Formats: sequence, structure tokens, C-alpha cells
Amino acid sequence: LIRCDTGLNLLVFDTTQFSRKNIESVLKEYDCPYPEVRAKITVYELYAENDAKLGIDFQAWKNNDGVDLFSTGGRFMKNFTSDGSALVRRGGWSDTPPWCLERGGRVVNVAVDLNGQPPIQAFAFVRAEPCVVLHSIDLGVSERIETYEQLCASSELGPFSIPRAALRLAGFDPRFAADAAPTLREQLSRRMGGGIEISTLAAIPKGSGLGTSSILAATVLGVIGDLCALGWSREDLFARTTVLEQLLGSGGGWQDQVGGLAPGAKIATTGPGLRQEPAVRYLPDGLLRDLFDSGRALLLYTGVTRVARSILGEIVRSIFLGERRSAAIIEDIARNADFATDAIQRADEAGLREAIRRSWDLNRALDAGTFPDSIRPFTDVLDRHGAVYKLLGAGGGGFLLILAPDAASASAIRSEILAAPPNPGARFVAPSLSRGLQITRS
Repeated sequence: LIRCDTGLNLLVFDTTQFSRKNIESVLKEYDCPYPEVRAKITVYELYAENDAKLGIDFQAWKNNDGVDLFSTGGRFMKNFTSDGSALVRRGGWSDTPPWCLERGGRVVNVAVDLNGQPPIQAFAFVRAEPCVVLHSIDLGVSERIETYEQLCASSELGPFSIPRAALRLAGFDPRFAADAAPTLREQLSRRMGGGIEISTLAAIPKGSGLGTSSILAATVLGVIGDLCALGWSREDLFARTTVLEQLLGSGGGWQDQVGGLAPGAKIATTGPGLRQEPAVRYLPDGLLRDLFDSGRALLLYTGVTRVARSILGEIVRSIFLGERRSAAIIEDIARNADFATDAIQRADEAGLREAIRRSWDLNRALDAGTFPDSIRPFTDVLDRHGAVYKLLGAGGGGFLLILAPDAASASAIRSEILAAPPNPGARFVAPSLSRGLQITRS
């Protein structure tokens, strides 16, 4: 006899002693408690990078032969900042949340000038009228801001999203100011005795792989910090650039601003945790300087662009889903940063060539879109001459870093590509080691 007591959630068996053992064995199979665990979940809100909407749309390059802005720009305003671009990245992706938040990051990169000029520049001065005036030299557009509402529209991505967001973080947004005035005009008059005029120059095309938006943000923050006497250190600029990118919803890691602001070659590392504070250790520049000066290290703009709009989101998604393959590749990418560091420290050119080859292979393994068919005509030439190479940044287009085995091979590569360029926008630029962020007054 079996009776069910729903109030107590019980089954009552009235049976013989002989059947008791059989009933108990059956109950053990069916009467199993649900396993319970205590889970601590941290949610990170991330967005794919969107340089195109941030104003990094270099018309002269997009239209092939246009104005050569690599050779323009002058120190003609009271505050001037310039930055190199981030080049030769080893360990990329390990700086990207949530990976770096959980495991820390390791990245090797080199700050470079292009054709003898810092490719990213910003100018600022105090104007008499209490308003904000913004200019983009490369886009040829300007904007005037007179109210808090206009200033705080930086979430609407456009040519001046970065300068607006930088001004907000400098305390011109009431939410970031300890003693905000009722209006922006009053705030400017109180703090500056007038208005602020900022001009920017980003002489790099979108999708270049050189970290344009992050380095431009850091450069603008640097010039504003100096103009407003905020006393921001380079480490402060690292952190505030990350905040600015989150403010804009563009996301990304910390390596681009570290690569552009800190001079020359270095390895930057962070530990796990929400507060990512990159520690920069500088590397000897003898090998790299020799490669640049001899012309064996070439930097080729392919004319092919691939803006990383969805790449970041795809990689981050794979990390969140715990895909072992992606995690293993990113771990190998981080280890390659250590391998490259050792090669540069020992001035081991063969080791550096191997680090570049590994980096290219790992990037392709992580994201199949890194190596589109439009790039193969370039790499076919490089393979014939025994060069190692990789597309910078997320890959798929932009700049191609090339290390030729000797000067003769480098010359042959240049001649062959220039004689019959696979893309009409392709061109070589001359990289040189950069001093990183430079702020001058005149």
C-alpha cells in the first residue's frame, strides 16, 4: 500500500519487511536532491571598436592620392601635443577585457613616427570668448560648443566625440566637476578666463591597425590636462583614456595608448583585477633602430581597410563562453610577448623574425578574417623574397609590417610592389622610433 502526503511532500509505504530493501534501492535512484552551488557573477559591458564613427576617416588616404598629411602640422599654438603610433604588437588581445581583468595582460609594442612626423597631433589654446571651438585638420570640419548639452553629446559618435569626451573628463561636465557653474560659459570663464580652442590631426587612415582612436584620445587628454594645469601623469592618461573609451562605448584594451604615449620599444604588463595599471619596462632599441635605418624593416599601407567593428565583440564573446581554443590562443599570444622581449633584449634578429611569424600565425588562428584574399597579392611578393610579416592590429587590412632578410631583398620588395601595386592606395611609409607623448608650449 502506498499513500502520498502532499502536505509533507512524503510517500508512505505500508509493505512487508521483505520488500523494504527493494523499495529503498529504487527510492535512492529517484529521490535525488538537486545540486546547489553559489555562483559569483561579474558582468562586463563591452562594445566593439568603431573607429569610423569616431572621426578617424582620413579622406586624403581614402581617395588614394591626396594631401600628404604625414608631412604637415606645426607647433603654432600655445599648447601642442604629439604622439607616435603603436607598432610591432606582440601579446595583443591579452590586454582586452575580460581576459586582462581575470589573468592580466602582456604586450610588446613600439612607438613610431611616420615619415619623420608624429602622425597624431593636437593643439589647444585659450580664446577670449567663453565657448569651446573644435577643429579637425584631417577631416576639414569644425564645431562650436556653448552649452553643457552640446558638450555631453559625445555618446553620439562623430568627428568630435573624442575631444568632447576629453573635456568632460577634465571637469567641464557638471557630473565630473566638484564646483560646477550653472552654465558652460560660466564654467569656462571661471576656470580658464575664456574659452578653449582645440585642433586635432590624425594622419592615419581608419582601419590602419595602429591604434588611432586610442592614441588620439590620449593625446587630446594630454593637451587638455596641460592647458588646464591638471597635473596628469602619463599613468593618469593611460587610465583616463580607458575611461574615455568606455564613455564613448568603443571599448577595447589598454595597449594602444600605452604603445603610443610611452617612447620607443617596451613591454607593458598588468595583473588581474578591475584596476588595470600597466607597468612599462623599456627595451633596448639598438636592433630596431638598425632595422629601421637599414631599410630592412618596412611599413606598407596596403590600401585595404578593415575597421574592427565586430572583431572585438566576437573575441570577447568566445572568452565569455569559455571556448578553450580561443583561450589557448590568447595565452600563446601573451607568451609570444615574452619571446619577443627576450629577442629584442639580446638583439637577436632571428628571434624577432620568429616572434613576428608566430604573431601572424596566432592572429590568423584566432580570427580567420585576419587574412582576406585582398592581402594575398602582397604576401605572395613577400614570400618570394623570404620576408616575415604581419598585419598590425586586428588584421584584415591596414598596415603591413615587413622584415626582409637583407637590404637587397627589402629593395626588391619595394620595387616590385611599387611597380605593380596590388591596390592603388598602397604605399610605403618610413617608420622611425618615436619619443612618445611630447607636450610643448609656445
